[in-house]
Amino acid sequence: MQLSEPTILFNKKLSHNAQGRDYFAGDVHGHLDLLETQMRRVGFNGSYDRLFLVGDLIDRGPFSQDTLDLLQEPYVHAVMGNHEWMYVHAAHLVQHLLNSGTFEAWNGREDKWADFGYMGTADAAWFQQDVDNGRFERIEHNVKLICDATSFLLSFPDEQMHMTHTHLPWQTDVIMGQTPDLRISILTQQMQNMIFSFQLGKNYEMIQKMPESFSAFYDKEWTTVVGHFGVKDITFFDNHVMMDTGYHQKDVGFCSLEDIRHLKEQQHGKIYSHLNLGN
Repeated sequence: MQLSEPTILFNKKLSHNAQGRDYFAGDVHGHLDLLETQMRRVGFNGSYDRLFLVGDLIDRGPFSQDTLDLLQEPYVHAVMGNHEWMYVHAAHLVQHLLNSGTFEAWNGREDKWADFGYMGTADAAWFQQDVDNGRFERIEHNVKLICDATSFLLSFPDEQMHMTHTHLPWQTDVIMGQTPDLRISILTQQMQNMIFSFQLGKNYEMIQKMPESFSAFYDKEWTTVVGHFGVKDITFFDNHVMMDTGYHQKDVGFCSLEDIRHLKEQQHGKIYSHLNLGN
């Protein structure tokens, strides 16, 4: 297995969709069936409509691979979630085992998946099955797909909106100056220790560390769509729209899919709800 060095676009800017509608979806977590049901309900048409995914497409649900393959569709745009980054990191750990000649010894251990953190749990069984069955070409394909088709931030200047999984990893100058292995380590730490972007926006000390070019991200005139932390309903807090309504939480969560125009209209109503703390 030969993985390319992960390079992820930081900010992808998109213009207004004059031909159709734009829909935002919360953390899908492998429940493609629920997402497709909602898409049929609203009459989604990939010829002119666009689908924006707020990250965490994979793990927990039964259709992680099929959900990830959505990134190949031209109407789909996504930001990277911590689960996508954990997948990339885990794939590089497998590559290290293969290249160092230690894969067979590792593979013979009963506790082998203990080295992989979350990707060694039952929620990521689909990844483990690919490794166990030697489907390394598919893992290569998935890593390339994640790195090529996602960004940390999506911006909609015409709508004055942003979308990110939780908050911006602002130390990009530090990250990009490191070796590939250290770069993965730094990004992994950032992605796994993310906090709400509105919390970051209220923290003056952290704001002071951020480049001036990111100032629009915290402009109250801009709407910021985020996922990651579970809410019982699409929730509005200051200028943030929280979309992770817990697809994976049986009998509790639901599939959130909302037209950008409705989000902008509802934002003025300030719908508040309690946090489920699922991420």
